[in-house]
Amino acid sequence: MHQLNSLTTAIAASQHLLPKGKRQLSAVLVAGGGGKLGGEVVRQLVAAVSMGHYSHVALMATKQFHAAMAGVHVLPVSSTVTGWQPLKFENTSNQIQTAVVMFEPPRMFYARERTIWTPHPSELPDLAKWMRASGIRHLVVVLPHQPGLLPAALQHGLANLDEQLVTTLGFERVIFMRMAQTDVAVKTGNFGERIANWMLGIGNYMLPANQAPLRITQIAKLVEQVLRIAPAGNFVIPPSGVLPKSWDLGESVE
Repeated sequence: MHQLNSLTTAIAASQHLLPKGKRQLSAVLVAGGGGKLGGEVVRQLVAAVSMGHYSHVALMATKQFHAAMAGVHVLPVSSTVTGWQPLKFENTSNQIQTAVVMFEPPRMFYARERTIWTPHPSELPDLAKWMRASGIRHLVVVLPHQPGLLPAALQHGLANLDEQLVTTLGFERVIFMRMAQTDVAVKTGNFGERIANWMLGIGNYMLPANQAPLRITQIAKLVEQVLRIAPAGNFVIPPSGVLPKSWDLGESVE
């Protein structure tokens, strides 16, 4: 209850700072923001806050800490989703209505990043149910995979029952982004595994240009763009980052 009251107070404070006459903004929630991609996504969303798209970024963490970036508030949570109570707000205009979920492990050599909560893929159904019960309407899930190894059928479609379940929970928008792993160091102690990873890495350079993994900065910009322009419905964004032609695309991500 104390955590929820703290978050509600922080949201109310940020709303109080909005200029009179402007519409009240909702916040965007980030789960799994402690990795390299997560940090870049948070930076892009903070920029969106400064542009007036959100009131602030709510970053989920297992411990409270002072966020270095203006526009970021920490939402303390326990380490497992089980038992979480839905977020409640005194004023509906203060709700968190948008969420981004990533599964990238935090950077363990940074003390703050170690406390940032990262979900396990198996927790996605329970996490999505909690988010929907908390009033979240728009959900983007970034799903990493090994470059060049994702079957064509899964590049544009739902991969499993967990993803299908998420699309039935009543969100206005659910967007699964299948982004190839990139700029991630793989550490294993087994010689055979290191050889296998090295051979897979060679395969990355043999991919056609239109299938090459997007850089982390490109993915982060794409996440922000998708949140801004995606229409209502359920969508899967392929590793190429090409958005559906039916969307109002605006500027492309470079």
